[in-house]
Amino acid sequence: MPVHPEIKSFMQFLARNQHLRQQIAAPMNQTILYAGDMAQNNPWKRTTPVYMKIQAMKAADPSFAQKQLLNDVLARLPAPGTPHPSLLAYADHVDGVLERAGVIKRERILIWRALSGIYASNARGAVSFIIGKGVSVNDLKVFALTEMHVIARNQHVDAITLDMVEYLKRCVLTHGYPMASLIRNV
Repeated sequence: MPVHPEIKSFMQFLARNQHLRQQIAAPMNQTILYAGDMAQNNPWKRTTPVYMKIQAMKAADPSFAQKQLLNDVLARLPAPGTPHPSLLAYADHVDGVLERAGVIKRERILIWRALSGIYASNARGAVSFIIGKGVSVNDLKVFALTEMHVIARNQHVDAITLDMVEYLKRCVLTHGYPMASLIRNV
């Protein structure tokens, strides 16, 4: 099956902009990789997406506030040669075009897998993981499909990060989810 033209164009943009790919990174020890949903205290709503929990954690904890998600990094990077003010705006635009065109999720997430893979490969030092429920390859979660495999091969992360990702890989690939939510803040 041919790749949708919007996906192809986005991938070509990334290929042409090596300097931009190198900037898709958090500072040393500030990378957060996340996925899934976490339990909610509200009895009417059983779970909350992890990224929403992260925003609350960043607001409540000054040391955690320095950590960066992929979207934090993409929001500050330009998208040269496009009409978009940031790389995040460009990726969101492409994602919206694909969704409105009825492109299936497995194909739509290709741009996010590319960006997340670059982000994970550029991580340095300690990486924080916040992984909740509903993280599996079958659920088409970018963490399960891409990030955990890339970070496992990253020679620039610390030993604890590598141990944690091996645990997560075993859990996600064997059980379809981690046995417990993990949070690491260094």
